[in-house]
Amino acid sequence: MRSSMRLLVCVLLSTCLFTTFSLPALAGEAEDRYRPIGAVPGYNPRVQYYEVPEGFPKYDDTVIFIGNIRGDWREMGYQYGERAGSLILNVYNYLIGHFKVRFGLPHLREDLERYSKVIRDYSPQMIEFMKGIGEGASEVLGESTHSKDLTDFEKILLINVYLDLDFGHPKPEFHKGKTTPIPGQRTGQSVHKKFAAQHCTGFAASGNARGPLLSPTKNRETLIANNYDLPKFVPGGWSVAYVATPKDPKAHCFWSMQPAGVVGGYNLIVNDRGVGIGNFFGGRSTDEIDFGLAIAPLMVHAAAYCGSARETIDMMTLGSPDYRKKSNRKTILQTGPWAYLIADPDEVAVLEVSSHRHAVRTPGDMNEAGNYVVYANWYGSKKYYDENNQLVSEPMGIQPPEFPERYHTFDWYIKHHFGEIDADTAKEMQGIRYFYEEKTGKKIEFLEDSNIPVYIGKHTPCAYWGAAIDVDMGGTVHAAQAILRKDGKTKIYWVQGRPCEWVGPWQSVDFSGYRK
Repeated sequence: MRSSMRLLVCVLLSTCLFTTFSLPALAGEAEDRYRPIGAVPGYNPRVQYYEVPEGFPKYDDTVIFIGNIRGDWREMGYQYGERAGSLILNVYNYLIGHFKVRFGLPHLREDLERYSKVIRDYSPQMIEFMKGIGEGASEVLGESTHSKDLTDFEKILLINVYLDLDFGHPKPEFHKGKTTPIPGQRTGQSVHKKFAAQHCTGFAASGNARGPLLSPTKNRETLIANNYDLPKFVPGGWSVAYVATPKDPKAHCFWSMQPAGVVGGYNLIVNDRGVGIGNFFGGRSTDEIDFGLAIAPLMVHAAAYCGSARETIDMMTLGSPDYRKKSNRKTILQTGPWAYLIADPDEVAVLEVSSHRHAVRTPGDMNEAGNYVVYANWYGSKKYYDENNQLVSEPMGIQPPEFPERYHTFDWYIKHHFGEIDADTAKEMQGIRYFYEEKTGKKIEFLEDSNIPVYIGKHTPCAYWGAAIDVDMGGTVHAAQAILRKDGKTKIYWVQGRPCEWVGPWQSVDFSGYRK
């Protein structure tokens, strides 16, 4: 721990400057597709202090909005790559340097091909999207000192599987094609503690009642919100947001925010049917890590082609009939322990997955006081479905969770403000720098018997971690939320970095300006 004076300086620098404003209605889509429809002049003044590796540029103080991308999947990818090329270059340069040291280039290429095959089986569209991004960014990517290490497609593929590969690299036997668990040889808790230590917090609150569980929202609107947090440096702050309008008549218009070059979904992705998907590291599990379907293409395909929460859950767990035929599986092979908030205007749920298991948790399963769910890296399901889609009457993961404070903080906040939850209170929740005591709901702002704020640890929704002791590496990368509507006017808000540091209105769009 640094000196008390340094801590005081850091606390002052970290003072919450959060403000909310009413946002103006959006105009119709302009002919200029680069115009950032819905962008507002908020910013994060502290992002200049966020640590990045030596030789890399600082993060921008907003998420860069690259506008509307339109056309077939290859064309949309090209527009994405062309508009975000310099940021994609930052992400690629960091990742290729990291993984070449960790695995060596031949091993890395082999791993990329393993991931690529699963993506092709699930969504040829995502392969086309990634190829387009590589083509659009090709000229800029050619400036990399590592430009000859991978093809342009492999560069973008690496960016799209980096979380799966970095936090869950499979054991050697999985490199030889084993894709089902071996009884008695599961890796167990020790491997998956890496996942459990991650730090993302979110909730989804329905605007409707679910039996005796009433809506906690103020305007009877359904909300979904997600703080995207990591314990170490990752290139997530070189981030972009876009609205996609696919030419495919079966695909929906959707919005997404993610590190540059990722197809989408490393936080929140929302479509014009009011379906929202937020992603998280999962809880602790005894299941194996495998070369399964990377989380980014999994989410983007589901958001593009599903019109309800239930369709989305099925797509993300069972895949299409074509996927099941190609893969000879009954369920999707996942990469490791992950979880997703999934919501539409009528339903909210948590999807918990590991490589060979999945479970769906709904309001009431963890004694929620209303029609809402909270997720904070904690598997709560008491039963799960195995790789053959057979129900197993055992808990999804290992109990109890390691860090339950964030879960109970969001749960207690909703209870304390029941019937008042709206976009503004959700933003307040996402900026919380305290926690609620599990049993009593008492607000805890300082470490026991001290004047040290609790946000110096891992346990508050607005995550500081190292930043609280003046090492600003890790914590909230960005945050987003959406008000989900069926009429194509779903409203989305987002910020760069910690929401409790953001000044002014959140960046925003709705779909009224983006029509197919």
